[in-house]
Amino acid sequence: MLNKVTLNIGEDNEVICEVINASKLNLRFSSVVIPLYEDDNVISLTIGTGRLSLFDELIIPVDSKINSIYKIKKIEKLTDRSYIVYSSIPTKTNRFILPLLSNKAVTREYFLYDTFFENAYIGVDKNINLNIYTDYPLVLLYRYSESEIYRKFETRIRNHPFFLKTYDVNKHQVLFIFDVGEYAIDIELFKQGAYSQLSEQLKKKIMEFYGFLDGGTVHQILYRSPKLKEQLEIELGGFIKPTSELYSRPTLEEEIYYE
Repeated sequence: MLNKVTLNIGEDNEVICEVINASKLNLRFSSVVIPLYEDDNVISLTIGTGRLSLFDELIIPVDSKINSIYKIKKIEKLTDRSYIVYSSIPTKTNRFILPLLSNKAVTREYFLYDTFFENAYIGVDKNINLNIYTDYPLVLLYRYSESEIYRKFETRIRNHPFFLKTYDVNKHQVLFIFDVGEYAIDIELFKQGAYSQLSEQLKKKIMEFYGFLDGGTVHQILYRSPKLKEQLEIELGGFIKPTSELYSRPTLEEEIYYE
C-alpha cells in the first residue's frame, strides 16, 4: 500500500495524506483549518471556502494500479493542522472475535492486518443477501488491491478451514465471510459483554494475536483484574460489583456491517 500522496482539499492544494492503513488516513494541511464540533466530536473541517465533512469521500491510490474511496466515518484532531480520518471505526468484534481465526501460523501478517484489512463484524445488514447458512458468520472487510501481496493473500485465505465466500461490496472493498459456529458459546458471551467468561482458548488467542502483555489493559479486562476495577471506581466515582465486567458491552448495531 502506498504511504503518502498530495491532495487538494478546499483551498489547500498541498495536503499531505499519509495512508496509515486500510481504514485510517493522516491529513496534514498547509493552510489554516477550522474544525466544527458536535457533542465534542469533529464533524467537518473548513479550509478557506472549502469543507471536508463526515461521509465525504477521498480518492486515494492504494497501489500503483488502483484508486480507492475512503468514505469518512470519523475525524480526529491531532494538532491545529493535522487530523486523522477513518473510513471504518474499529469494532469490538475486531479485538475480541477476529482472533478466533488465528493460530501459530495464521497471524496478523497472514491477514494483512496492518495494510489491506479494514474491520471485522459478526453479521451484515439484513438487506445484504450473502446466501450463507450459518448463524455465526464472521465478516472481514478489506480494501481491494491488484498488488501481488494482495493476490497471494486472497489465495491463502480461501484455504482457511472456516472460509465460506467473498462478497464484492464495490470496486474498492471486499467482504470475506467465515463460519465461526464452532465458537457459538464465545460469540454469545461476547454479545453480552461477558469478556471475563470467554473461553480460555479465545483469551489466549486474543493475547497472542495482538501481542498484548500480561497485566495490560486487555489482559485485565479478560481476567477481571481487581487493579482495573479499583481504577475504574476512582474514575467513575462509584462502586463496581465484583461480578461486573470491566469493559462496556458491544453495541450490536455497531458490530454489523452496513453498506
